[in-house]
Amino acid sequence: MSRPSQPLTPARRLSGVTLIELMVTLAIAVILLSLAVPGFQHLLQNSRLTGLTNSLSASLQQARVESLSRGQTVAVCATGDADADQPTCTITTDWADGWLVFVRDDADTTAGKTDIDSDGQADDRLLKVVRPFGAATLTASSGDPIVFTPPLGEAAETRFNIRVTDSEQNCLRVKRTGQVRFHKGSCNG
Repeated sequence: MSRPSQPLTPARRLSGVTLIELMVTLAIAVILLSLAVPGFQHLLQNSRLTGLTNSLSASLQQARVESLSRGQTVAVCATGDADADQPTCTITTDWADGWLVFVRDDADTTAGKTDIDSDGQADDRLLKVVRPFGAATLTASSGDPIVFTPPLGEAAETRFNIRVTDSEQNCLRVKRTGQVRFHKGSCNG
């Protein structure tokens, strides 16, 4: 007796991706990435601008609060040597290299202080050092330190133009009352 033969089954198809399918997928991915990268660049620049603006604003507000709470003069100044063991103020409108927040105490001669404001007396107490942020410009309207005085925490009016690109910039203003405000765009316009 013969058994009925089973029909021949076609060879099993192997699962996988063909070279054509892989190339089409990669081409679509490249097109999508080329559309997304410029938007991502804008996001990164905006994030850097916001971080720099917030950092300077926080330092200025800290100086004002310290002046009010201590009843002493507290200053914020540009520095060219933020990474030094004893950084000092630099009289410049360019704050991109960092800045210092310090108690300016010319009446107190307690040991352990340094001459941050370069007045020849080691009487200043350093509160904060902010290091450079990289590729950004931060230009003040005056080269002098921002000095907050008791009892109201007042300071001389100053503007900071903070820029990461020509189209990405903020203006930060220190008002006569010591309040700090900012808006998008240049301080000039």
